[in-house]
Amino acid sequence: LSISLVLVFCTQVLAESSVWKIEKGDSVMYLGGTIHILRQSDFPLPAEFDKAYSLSDMIVFEADMGKANDPSTQQALVTKAMYSDGSNVEQHLSAETYLLLSEYCSANGIPLEQFKMFRPQLIAVLMATIELAKFGVVEEGVDMFFFKSASNTAFACALISIGI
Repeated sequence: LSISLVLVFCTQVLAESSVWKIEKGDSVMYLGGTIHILRQSDFPLPAEFDKAYSLSDMIVFEADMGKANDPSTQQALVTKAMYSDGSNVEQHLSAETYLLLSEYCSANGIPLEQFKMFRPQLIAVLMATIELAKFGVVEEGVDMFFFKSASNTAFACALISIGI
């Protein structure tokens, strides 16, 4: 319900653009507000993104997009999101919250045992991903779209990441 409300209210927000142009002297920088996952219907992106991209000499990402789909990076993230002390999520949630998690898993055909080893933060991300998928939000987002575009052109030499 919360995710549905966020999606409904977010679609009602009106803005001139989600790309801002910042200037100081002869220097120009574009800052794009991006979403990490989108629906197929969200493409093509607004023209402001393509314009900023085409006028730029360098593109900077929030995270190292080249490593985002790397299996070793994903494994490291999953390992950090798991309990290493032998405990499980049931021992770290209130009885009421654990019951809600159990009900959610049951309603969505997910064996609760698959979630027990994970910390609540990862479970929340997994649940959000499941709910977003129900709305068709499964495609890569703006950042990966432009990373792939830059990687497939001469722009690739200017790729920079600022780390996670």
